[in-house]
Amino acid sequence: MTRIIGITSGKGGVGKTTTSVNLATVLASLGKSVILVDANLSTPNVGLHLGMPLSKVTLHDVLEGSAFITEAISIHPTTGIRVVPAGLSLENILKTNYAKLEDSIVELLGYSDFIIIDCPAGLESGSRRVIDACDEVLLVTIPELPAVTDALKAKKVAEVSGTHILGTIVNRINGLNSELSTHEIEQMIETPVVVKIPEDMNVHKAIASKYPAVMYAPLSKASREWKRLGHLITGIEYIEELPEKRSALKRIIHRLLNKKQDD
Repeated sequence: MTRIIGITSGKGGVGKTTTSVNLATVLASLGKSVILVDANLSTPNVGLHLGMPLSKVTLHDVLEGSAFITEAISIHPTTGIRVVPAGLSLENILKTNYAKLEDSIVELLGYSDFIIIDCPAGLESGSRRVIDACDEVLLVTIPELPAVTDALKAKKVAEVSGTHILGTIVNRINGLNSELSTHEIEQMIETPVVVKIPEDMNVHKAIASKYPAVMYAPLSKASREWKRLGHLITGIEYIEELPEKRSALKRIIHRLLNKKQDD
């Protein structure tokens, strides 16, 4: 049975697309067939994250009625994820229309184990229509009061749609005293925090390299949390891989070698 999971938030800039791409990659690495749909029609970024910005057929074409959604599927060569991208042109963005989205997603049932939908941010009608198309959602927030407040609103939208809420992902944690704690976030949203993803420069480097972070830096702190999330969703036991710690002698040798090369 195909599970349709939406990745949603109450505001932009909290890491929805990064989460969608990395979760889809982890699920594929666990042997699951995955279709990743970029339903953020006004600011689509999935194709940019994966290095596949241009597609002949996009979700915009599907929603306009000029193509079937199966025609919009492209296979990402590295991860094996099947991607339904959205159009990047201004003309595409101006034609944003979510009316046929749910029926289009239904056409994908049976084609994969998981359909991961990168939802639009905010609470406008388009976002509500996307959540209507999902069976389950994951809320994404950062540990700041405005973002958590907006995530609570997104949760209310999901509840109205009758969509099951899997939990909250807290992204970009810096460990600052000003950040809300896990307990505070859970109390506000009344939904368990399933993973806590730290701020990690490897994620920014991965986006610039057009690779999912879990492939670019598989043992980074952020990647290990996304792997934990994928295992949690599939029910597969997660055995955490930790980066090898170099001894003090190895660190000294490494610095001396680098200094010699610089000289």
